[in-house]
Parts: sequence; C-alpha cells; structure tokens
Amino acid sequence: MEAHSADRATRLIDLMVARQRAIAAAPAELAALEVEFVDLRRAQDEHAVGLDRHASISARYAADEIGLALRRSTTLIQREVARTRRVRARLPQVWQLWAIGQIDDYKVLIIDQAATRLIHTASWARLDETLAPLAAAKTVAQLRTWLNRFVARTEPGEFDRRHQRTHADRDVRIDQGPDGTGWVTGDGKSTDAADVNLWLNKLARELGAADPRTMGQRRSDIFFDLLLGRRPNGATGGKAPGTTVIAVTVPIQSLVGDSSAPGELLDRSAPLPADLIRDRAIQPGTLFYRLLTDHAGNLLNVTQMGRFPTHQLGFAVQARDGTCVMPTCNSPAIQCDLDHTNPHPQGPTAATNLGPIDRRHHNGKTAGILQVRQPRPGEFEWTTPTGHRYTKKAEPFDTADWLSYQDHAALHPDDYLTTDNFAPDDPILDDLLRAADVTATEPVDPAGVTPPDA
Repeated sequence: MEAHSADRATRLIDLMVARQRAIAAAPAELAALEVEFVDLRRAQDEHAVGLDRHASISARYAADEIGLALRRSTTLIQREVARTRRVRARLPQVWQLWAIGQIDDYKVLIIDQAATRLIHTASWARLDETLAPLAAAKTVAQLRTWLNRFVARTEPGEFDRRHQRTHADRDVRIDQGPDGTGWVTGDGKSTDAADVNLWLNKLARELGAADPRTMGQRRSDIFFDLLLGRRPNGATGGKAPGTTVIAVTVPIQSLVGDSSAPGELLDRSAPLPADLIRDRAIQPGTLFYRLLTDHAGNLLNVTQMGRFPTHQLGFAVQARDGTCVMPTCNSPAIQCDLDHTNPHPQGPTAATNLGPIDRRHHNGKTAGILQVRQPRPGEFEWTTPTGHRYTKKAEPFDTADWLSYQDHAALHPDDYLTTDNFAPDDPILDDLLRAADVTATEPVDPAGVTPPDA
C-alpha cells in the first residue's frame, strides 16, 4: 500500500507538471494565431491597393476583429501582437520556451518589459542566450529580480540615467480602496526603502509578544502613526529605534570610481547605481567587508573551526546566497538560519557546507521530509519525498575591471571616491584602503586607490 501511494504521488507531480506546460503553451499558440491573422489582413491590403480603397485599410482593424471574437479590448490585442513579434524576432530562445510551455505568458511579459529597457541589439542577444537555460526554473519574483540585475549589469550607463530620471519623477500616490481601506505608494531610493523596511520591522518587534496584532498589522499601524505624527502604540515614543543596517555588495572598482558597474542589496532584491553606493559609503558608520571571489564573481571558500559560524563567515555565506537556498523561497538570507548542509561535526563549518534556510524549510530538512546536499559551494540540490530533485545556485557577485591610467585621465575628478571625502582619522578610510589592498603608508594616486596593474 505504501509503495502504491508513493508511486501515485510521483505520478501526480509528473501529471501536474505536464498539465501546467500544456496550459502555458496555449497562450503562445493563440499569440501566433493573432499575428498570423494580422499578417493575413496586411497581405490582403497589399493585394487590394488600387482596387478598393476600403478593402486596402482592413489591416488597421484586424485587432478589432480579433478583440470582438475573443471579447478583449483592441488595445490589449495590439499590445499582444507587438510583444509576440518582438519576442519571436529578438528573443527566439525565449519564444521557443514559451511555445513548448516551459514558461508562461506572464513570465514572457516580464521578460519583454525588461528587454525593452535595453537599447543595444547585442544586449538583447545576450539576454536571450543567458536567460534560456535559467527561466523555467525561476519563480516570477526570482525572474524579475534576475532581469533587473541583468539589465543593470549589461548597460550600467543606461541604468544610471534611468535611475536619475525616475528619481527626479519621485512622488507619493494615495489610492482609496473599495472596502474602507487605502494605499500609500511612495517612490524613493532603493537604499531608503530598505531602511524603511528595517525600521518598521524593528519598531514592530519592540511591541513584544503580548501585542495581539500580527507583524503586518503592527507595521501598517506604525507606518500611518509616524506619518500622521501620532505616537505608535507601545513603541519607543515614536522615535527611531537607533540605526538600521542595510548591506550592499559592489565591486571595489565601482566603489572607488574606477567603474560604473552597479552593486546590489545583499538579498539581491534591487540593483544599485555605483554613484548611489559611493554616496552611501562616505556616511558615518559605514563598514567595509572584503569578499574574495574568482573572476566570474563566485565566492571563494571560507572555513573555520567549531560548530557556530563567526559573524564574518556567516556574513560571507549570507552575501553569497542572498536569500534562502530553497529553490522557490525568497526570504532574505539575513532572516534565515545558517544551516550545516551536512550536520556538524560530520560536516565542517565552512562556506562549502553552510547555507541560509528559512525556519519553515529548515524544519522540513531536520524532519527528513526535505533532503539537501551542496555538491558545489552555493549550489543546493533539494530532493522531495517523491524523489524529484530541484536545484538552486547562488548568483555570482558583480565584477568589474580596473581602468588603465590612460582611461583614468578621461574621467572627471568628481567621478571618484577619494581620500578627500574623509577626515584623516576617519575609520572608514582605513576600511576602504584595506578593502582595496592598499595600506595607509602606501602612496595613493589621484583617483584615491592605486590600481593593481600599476
């Protein structure tokens, strides 16, 4: 009986996957039919030119014909046809994934929206080539984050310009809902948004277990109380609970102004322009950690003696993985347990045997429901009770190249984070120089740090 149940469970998973692929492929077939119909009308118009003035403009109303038949708006049909043409022509591998049901129409929409932010044809080709083997395994949230990172890394100059335009258009919008609730939406810097999130969490936790509200309810109430000048019920007099700490990763070349390659928040949720990170770097209290990677941005191994990871080792693993290493989970690594993939003492306390796992999935692993192994550092293979296996790999860190001295000459001095940004006794300066492999007694060039190829 148990063997039959196990076989049936495996079969059910396989059937669900097959059905989902069939459902995902259907909109691709429909989109192809829509394009074919519009092309048919255009061909008829070209044939009718000079014969019948009215017949020669029928293609203009092809979307209306489709919309009437499918009970959908003309604008929606026009957008679908245009998107289908773009994806088929410029992202052929993505189109093939959609056609066979490996990705659905919503993922295609997200991919197309990201691709239209790229201005170079070569960037589209690189996106298609890089994304094809990854797209099917990512959730919608993971795909959106990956795309934002790819666009920022691939065309950092355009990313900087879009950031400046978007920040210039920042605003706060108030919308009223149908059931006596309303929404407040504000635009701001990613670093400020991360600070707000941490601050709300910290204030909400201060209320203690005796508060009957959920964390979400506490955060909402505190948010409106602070905006309206009211004292949050039970919180610290409405005052900021000390400082919040956000972590970012950035190539050292970008930090000192030698590159415009972007950084990102530690949990990979948002890319950050190099200028924004340099501005943040000179704020009091900034602390630098040096993470050594290979040329592809993969973190090299870190090992220590004992069971419990030191802060430095734990931070390195959190930075490497960004989020919970469960393939469908996006919980930030800093909110997860640092788990030994192979339990200690059989497994070492090393980056090759550690990974952040949120409490729910950690409990599932401990109970033996979920099995995990780490065949390579940052690569986690999960096995479910049905024997199906799923893999999640850590995204490499951003990397950049040092500029030659000839290239340095073409940059404006304001592009650099230099020693002039710091007081002589500022501890941040020592941290920055140490991170760049430069000591305070070594000569520092006008760019702030001597490149290693000097």
